[in-house]
Amino acid sequence: MKTLKIGVMLLALLLAAMAIVPMVSANEQSSSNQLVTSNQVGLEQAQSIALFNARNLATASPDFAGWESATVRLSKTYYDLNDQVTAYAYDILINGNYAGYILVSATTEKFPVLEISKGKLPGYSSAKTPDSERSVNNFASGKGLTISESKPVYLGVLSYYRKYSTVNKNGDKGPDTFVDEHTDAVVDLSNTSTNDQFTLDNKQAGKIPADKKADIKAQWDKQRTLLSSTNSDQRTALMNSIQTASTSNYIYDVPLFIQDSSHTGCSPMASSMVVSYWSTHGYSALPSARDTLFPLLANAMGTSNWPQPGTTWPWDIDDGINTVFYSYTQRSPAANDYLPGWSGFVSEINAGRPFVLSMHNGGISVGGTRAYSDHSVAVAGYVSSTFNYITIHDTWDGSNVHLLKDGSWDNIMATWVRP
Repeated sequence: MKTLKIGVMLLALLLAAMAIVPMVSANEQSSSNQLVTSNQVGLEQAQSIALFNARNLATASPDFAGWESATVRLSKTYYDLNDQVTAYAYDILINGNYAGYILVSATTEKFPVLEISKGKLPGYSSAKTPDSERSVNNFASGKGLTISESKPVYLGVLSYYRKYSTVNKNGDKGPDTFVDEHTDAVVDLSNTSTNDQFTLDNKQAGKIPADKKADIKAQWDKQRTLLSSTNSDQRTALMNSIQTASTSNYIYDVPLFIQDSSHTGCSPMASSMVVSYWSTHGYSALPSARDTLFPLLANAMGTSNWPQPGTTWPWDIDDGINTVFYSYTQRSPAANDYLPGWSGFVSEINAGRPFVLSMHNGGISVGGTRAYSDHSVAVAGYVSSTFNYITIHDTWDGSNVHLLKDGSWDNIMATWVRP
């Protein structure tokens, strides 16, 4: 189901900033006065950060009511591809019952709070373990390998894996095998488009922009002062300016439509997803089915077979959407923007308006293997972390959403749809 495959977009529950009142007593604070003095963050500091941020989240959003009395329990320690600790996951408990999780960075090279959610971490349920182990055992046995041990791996937003060590028939160490904890499928992490995004090694640290490094340092400085302070006004002021590593939003009701031999044309297909969304959000007269919308939009956009099958001139995308939209609603909501920027992407998604993005020389999505080149996609969300990403329905995959790093193109055009 799509809802399971995009369940990681619970990151929409992350906070960009938290307005709080002090919730931790002086006695609770006394154990956290040992400040972080190196890049590595210890369990004591991590637990203090987890408890303080989880409790104070209750006053930032009514969705987290009850968390002001939360306790936290270490549930998992995550590693990177180099076996360095990347993050500590804490269960958030209300009266002893599970209420969510908070992920705290194990290094000061990343923001203090990486994720916070009312959902569950991928791989949380013990029921998934047999599927994961069955998958990796089948893979390993086919190569004459035996699984020896495993550990959880966190490479950043959307990137949860389990690393399995292997031995060959001679008892020698074999290659490491990775299972995606969202799908229980064996994956290849040798593709640098996946693992160079968040891996916490020295090489990756050098890729983080200087201004982002400064922001990270400022957040850690605030957390240190916060946890060592007994002045409630100071704690409140600091917490008002502390942000998590990731802010995101995702519009769940945008359908996933895929191209096939009978539906060639990425621009009308991406537009079909956006128009179908509006058919269930105030404009019920609009068609919602792919097979109805696609030919209407392809015809209205003049999609042709030259210079290659499914070609649409970008400047015709808004005209095509307006033609179809108007025929059913008497409204013309689409407009092309030839100079869109990140702030525009965020504004549209936060307003609940998916849009079409057309790329020239588009790159590869996170974990992908094929460049988008000249292609149109439907944008249904965003994730802002060490880098910024748009969450796309790419017309090539009818089951999964994909993350594409902002700027992974030579030129772009956005088609906003604002009924």
